[in-house]
Amino acid sequence: QAPVSVNPLALTTFRRTCTQHCRSALSSDPLFALLWMPRATLLLALLALQLSSLLVAVVADDEVSLSSPKLSHKHHKQHKAKRAIDGNLATFTETKKKKKNPWFTAEIPESRLPHRVEVYNINKKSKQKQLKGFEIWRGKKPGQRKTRCGGPFEIPDKRAAGVGPFTADCPADKKKPTFITVYLPGKSKTLSIAEVKVYKVPPLPPPPLPSPSLPPPS
Repeated sequence: QAPVSVNPLALTTFRRTCTQHCRSALSSDPLFALLWMPRATLLLALLALQLSSLLVAVVADDEVSLSSPKLSHKHHKQHKAKRAIDGNLATFTETKKKKKNPWFTAEIPESRLPHRVEVYNINKKSKQKQLKGFEIWRGKKPGQRKTRCGGPFEIPDKRAAGVGPFTADCPADKKKPTFITVYLPGKSKTLSIAEVKVYKVPPLPPPPLPSPSLPPPS
């Protein structure tokens, strides 16, 4: 390809006269983005893009497939336990109304690493507060509350924020099987959950070795 030549006078005129909207529109063209951005801004933008791409790749690769979903009480209508692990936030699982200490549980196939748990509330303003005060636990069998990972959680008033996700980190457990349980304490409660997701949290890298000391000047 032939090298791109830029007229310095035209570039100066562009920088002085182009409005912010104009720059935003032209930023989709890599050539204009490279010409207009200061070098420091460009480097920061490229670094942010690289980090965001890396984060998306890590999250996508480290999600754990849950199995054996179960509710403590009979589900309400068609809202079975499997709806909470189907990957669809438009569906949800729900117990029948006014039950004591309802819970949802699912098995983690790999338990040797710590895990991050995400719980998504249903996207219905009239029902979101039902999940207020829920807790996330880990145990050796369905519904067991052996290790508390997080909670009790408050539910924000705004509907979008009320969906979550609500997150908690669970420590590693070498024993199998391992179950994640979403527990809602109370005498008359209805448990409604749109989705439960679990991600493996990789161990932290070892600290860097100290730099070798330089010999004293002679």
